[in-house]
Amino acid sequence: MLKKRALNFAIFVEATFPPVSRANLRMYRLGLALSAKGHNVYVISPNQFLHLQKTVFKNLNAYLYPGFAFFLYRRFLRFFVRVSHIIISVIYLQRLNKRIRFDAIHAWNPIAGLASIIGGKIGRLTMFSDLTDFYSDIARYESIMLMPLFRYIERTILANSNMVFTVSEEMKEAFTNIYPASNKIKIVPDGVDPKMFDRKGDGNLVRLKYKLGKSPVIIFHGDIKLIDGVDVLVRAFPSVLKKMPDAKLLIVGGDGPLFEGLKDTVKDLKIESSVIFTGWVPYSEVPNYIAASDVGVMPLLSTLLSNCYLSFKLFEYWGMEKPVIVSKVKAISRIAPHGISSLHVIPGDVNDLSNTIVKVLLDKKLAKLIGRNGRKNVEEIFDWNYLMNLEANFCEEYIYKNN
Repeated sequence: MLKKRALNFAIFVEATFPPVSRANLRMYRLGLALSAKGHNVYVISPNQFLHLQKTVFKNLNAYLYPGFAFFLYRRFLRFFVRVSHIIISVIYLQRLNKRIRFDAIHAWNPIAGLASIIGGKIGRLTMFSDLTDFYSDIARYESIMLMPLFRYIERTILANSNMVFTVSEEMKEAFTNIYPASNKIKIVPDGVDPKMFDRKGDGNLVRLKYKLGKSPVIIFHGDIKLIDGVDVLVRAFPSVLKKMPDAKLLIVGGDGPLFEGLKDTVKDLKIESSVIFTGWVPYSEVPNYIAASDVGVMPLLSTLLSNCYLSFKLFEYWGMEKPVIVSKVKAISRIAPHGISSLHVIPGDVNDLSNTIVKVLLDKKLAKLIGRNGRKNVEEIFDWNYLMNLEANFCEEYIYKNN
């Protein structure tokens, strides 16, 4: 039997590399899995500066093309920045392909996905895409004018990719309703690094920094989008304080208008002394913030996206063996049953959320059970190494079979 040759993979990402946050984390872990199989991985990413930078990071060859990554998430500039990134990344892909001869392009989410489709068509390459969010649904609530554009991009990616990876049965069904591509969609959930997020995390310095003492601490961490329902959590907190006056709410991450609006709500409710906004923290420090807390909360509103996706927060709370309170949305509720590995609340229901927070803080036995079961899920199912090795297998088998 002939030995199968090493393959050359180009991986498109739309934010800086290596990842300093959750952005690009999935593609980074996929790159490591492909590299561990003996394949050559070339990451194509925007730079913070106006020059080409080449580097090698954990056996991944990174080409950081001249870009404007610093402005990628600026509200009034990001559209123009992302358009420029598409154009420049396609140009650099063609240059690299002439020298390396890629076997496949792999990209995550709409902007990088569209760049890979354009570049792949020009170079006649195999194209793989990871669609783990509905950006058209995010636009529905945050920038309605862009919704048709993102829906068009999603359809284009689904129509032109040789294989598409998504995170849940619910998301596969929803994408199939946009474009009949069920035969090419594979389900590989998001995950977490169980060694980075583990029960041994030390939250003492965080508690000391924010003067938390022995107060019970509730945490929400990550970007703050409208569908995250963090405003529901803030409005539920005064009722929590009536029963547990020393409780603290730790909001880690977030910026922009929604973030500032939450601060105004906290002031209006007169709970400034009980709510702590940390601002953005490096991803490497997130485990310590979760370790400093007693319960993780995901107060999602019920939307197309929230009913289909799997949030990194869930797996990170689980990895740290923390009990999780999550809105009863479809995909997450299915993998996190109520009373077993999470507690469900009615989306948008302030009273249900506040009562459930108090319940899990007072019932130590229940909290421990939910946290322990969550950790077991991470170790057995939602480990990045296992999941991305599975995705890497799909990719290499497709290429070996069709080329």
